[in-house]
Amino acid sequence: MQDLIRRESSTYMDIFQKRPTRYRIYETLVYMAVMFVLAGYMPADTGLYKVLAVLSAVVIIGCAPILYRKVLTPEYILTKKELIIRMSGNERVFPLQEVERASDWKALFRLQGKKEPLMVSKDFLWELDDQLEKMKKNKKKR
Repeated sequence: MQDLIRRESSTYMDIFQKRPTRYRIYETLVYMAVMFVLAGYMPADTGLYKVLAVLSAVVIIGCAPILYRKVLTPEYILTKKELIIRMSGNERVFPLQEVERASDWKALFRLQGKKEPLMVSKDFLWELDDQLEKMKKNKKKR
């Protein structure tokens, strides 16, 4: 690939820390379903119920990024002119002119007008920010 700056597959921690809000909502719904099933089989004031509640939260929230990584296989590619996102076998290409940071604190970007978190490392984010800054400077020169 010409003009390749960085290629990265998401790690467990990148996915865990930067996964989209809708994924977190799905995890919460699964946890709620597990809690309703547990409540149907045992009284909520028992020690076993409390242990199983904590254990199920740890398993659901802790294992979800592993599942996302296996199923989605997120990969991000940064070139001098494009951001390419591959997930679940689908590839989306965004010209860097259509990419802008939506938050200074999170890995949240506006891609063609739609906010989306990028599950990438800090190094990838620095490279992307740097490339976006270069694009802005080149745009101003014209």
